Amino acid sequence: MLSIIYRLVLNEQQQIIFKSLVQYCAAYTNLIPLSFVLGFYVSIVMTRWWNQYISIPWPDPIAVFVSANIHGQVNHLVEAGLLMESERVIMADLNSRFPRHSKHWMPIVWAASIVTRARKEGRIRDDFAVKTVIDELNKFRGQCGLLISYDTISVPLVYTQVVTLAVYSFFIASIMASQWYHDKKVEDGHLNKIDLYFPVFSTLQFFFYMGWLKVAESLINPFGEDDDDFEVNWLVDRNLQVSYMIVDEMHHEHPELIRDQYWDEVFPAELPYTVGAEQFREEHPQPSTANMAIPKAAAEVIPVVPSKIKVDEMVGKSAQSVNYRFPDQIDSE
Repeated sequence: MLSIIYRLVLNEQQQIIFKSLVQYCAAYTNLIPLSFVLGFYVSIVMTRWWNQYISIPWPDPIAVFVSANIHGQVNHLVEAGLLMESERVIMADLNSRFPRHSKHWMPIVWAASIVTRARKEGRIRDDFAVKTVIDELNKFRGQCGLLISYDTISVPLVYTQVVTLAVYSFFIASIMASQWYHDKKVEDGHLNKIDLYFPVFSTLQFFFYMGWLKVAESLINPFGEDDDDFEVNWLVDRNLQVSYMIVDEMHHEHPELIRDQYWDEVFPAELPYTVGAEQFREEHPQPSTANMAIPKAAAEVIPVVPSKIKVDEMVGKSAQSVNYRFPDQIDSE
């Protein structure tokens, strides 16, 4: 539209003003540090996005330790459901008395109390197993607390506003700076005789920078229902099912121990390959000194000539040089 207005609507005097405006925008557009501001912002958002994902606690280690260290059947966990009525009453009462703080740590405290009770009842054989389970519970609580910290403390809103303002301001100025006019010169001073009627490279630049900004905007809060957000519902379902399978279905169970085909070997000399993987078989990588050849003469050890100085003489000279006195001499003095 600006190009059409310049060519068909403006008169000669107005075209001169248009030319001056284009030159002004082209001269001062680079003063906006868009690459630095936008790149730093996207870097922060991406790092925060990935750290939030790896902060999601997985119950697999706790379930494995419980299955390995706590003896006896625990099928009542399956029959009890996820939340008992008594537990709901306790949490509701605590929420009414202390409504300002999160109560995510309450089930973890109950779990620690159950571990202590299991130790007293003899279901856990040693204190080291108790410490291992308690440490995993504390690690789980720490991961939950870290997620709450990410939810409470977000990227400062003013930084997001500055980046958005910088991107839009840059491209508003670039729209004018990229317009063609008569006698337009490129950076080396030559005339720009190519008239494309449309700012192609400025449009590509707009897509790259704007896409970068939209990526950061979509990843700044990954706990939602957008297509790019974390599949939290799937994670909850998966963690519950795997935990029950490890603790209840696979509790102290394993396949029968029998001799396999590599029983008589220290280690398998060569593992079998499938037909599809045979073409990717590679030789074992060799170290940099694998093919180094040392002449026999250079490999001979140089004999060491023993010193003729006695150890007693060396000790005497050292003691004399520092004026050393033995304890019996001090006592006699």
